Amino acid sequence: MTIRRISQLILLVVGLWLVFEFLSRIAAEILWFQEVGYLQVLLLKLKTQALLGAIALSASLASLVCSA
Repeated sequence: MTIRRISQLILLVVGLWLVFEFLSRIAAEILWFQEVGYLQVLLLKLKTQALLGAIALSASLASLVCSA
């Protein structure tokens, strides 16, 4: 195996580990918030974070495109 192939394999393993970590945390939070009856609060928080992230990404991309 070449160095490039090994580095790709390492990146794949690390990427899969990060995705699994993220999904397991979200699943645990959903279960906990559901248990205490505040699932709607968590969903509103996640929607708000996603919306703000999309706005920030759009503004950044627009800034990069306009400056190029």
